[in-house]
Amino acid sequence: MNKNNKTQKRTIAVALSGGVDSACAAIDLIDEGYDVFAITMKIFENQDTSMAKFVAEKLNIKYYEIDLINEFKEKIIDTFINSYLEGYTPNPCLACNIHMKYGYLLKKAISLGASHLATGHYARIIFDSDYNTYHLKKSDNQKKDQTYNLYHLNQYQLSKLIFPLEKYRDKSEVKKRVSQYISELNNERDSTDICFVDKKKHSAYIKEKINYLPNGNFIDMAGNYLGKHKGIFYYTIGQKRNVLENTNKYYVYRIDKESNSIILTDNEEDLYYDLLLLKDVFYTNDENYSEKTFKVIAKICQWGYELPAQVKFISGSTYVKLLAPTRAPAPGQSCVFYINDEVIGGGIIQRAEKLKGNEEI
Repeated sequence: MNKNNKTQKRTIAVALSGGVDSACAAIDLIDEGYDVFAITMKIFENQDTSMAKFVAEKLNIKYYEIDLINEFKEKIIDTFINSYLEGYTPNPCLACNIHMKYGYLLKKAISLGASHLATGHYARIIFDSDYNTYHLKKSDNQKKDQTYNLYHLNQYQLSKLIFPLEKYRDKSEVKKRVSQYISELNNERDSTDICFVDKKKHSAYIKEKINYLPNGNFIDMAGNYLGKHKGIFYYTIGQKRNVLENTNKYYVYRIDKESNSIILTDNEEDLYYDLLLLKDVFYTNDENYSEKTFKVIAKICQWGYELPAQVKFISGSTYVKLLAPTRAPAPGQSCVFYINDEVIGGGIIQRAEKLKGNEEI
């Protein structure tokens, strides 16, 4: 690894997790001649950050561990629990990106002397010098593209971020690259769990944190009692398995927090919607999207279908009209807007509705 041929003078902070992706990002930047240091978030008490520190030591770079436990509890954990108790299906990893990684951590990296923060996400940032504008575009590696989780980035953040892994076509290439320097990471697997729930199901974690009996009633579309549920945070819109004991007939149609009830339907067609009301909407460039209506491709989950849609601004609210109904868009999840291969923004689904025929909003 060449740390002496410094063709660039910029100092880059790498958000080091202890996994192969962030380690590979650090290795590549060092070899490209940058001054590199590692920065890791300490976000909950029993978090093991030893591997991140070990990787930094192996690469002979400075290591900073940033205590964000209080901020993480307030912005992520408490919001996660409260959202489920309100009947939503939140995405805590995306919220962590918004508030923690590209909020607090980016700010800290800059204060420590970095010109940029590098992460292991798969995405492209393109700078248009003619318009002095940064564009967030899909990864060329479609199987690894993570732009869905980055729709909230603004122009300042995009100007300060680097995604070094974009050139890799397969995870095996990343592992091979890292194994040349840190063989201990050869068997590391990607984590798909919510980091702070300590390998529990989210429902078990939430039940530990509340101090009341959460059970309520299942009712059908006509309001008839069908049975007892364990707590609204166990369920999400569209769910079928493990909903009502001794039957495989019903789907979760709606979660009513006010009555602590879950409305079930035996008709899957009831789950298809073509109008979404969004909240907490972000745009990568606010100046470019001030029109009342524009066409996009929408995604309502990381690995979901791409859906032709229109974004409409009505009386200060943002609606997304899907040109074909989609199944079970869950309040609390994000709807992300694309034009061609570029992310232009997105927001949190607050409510899903049905339009009748060619009805306009």
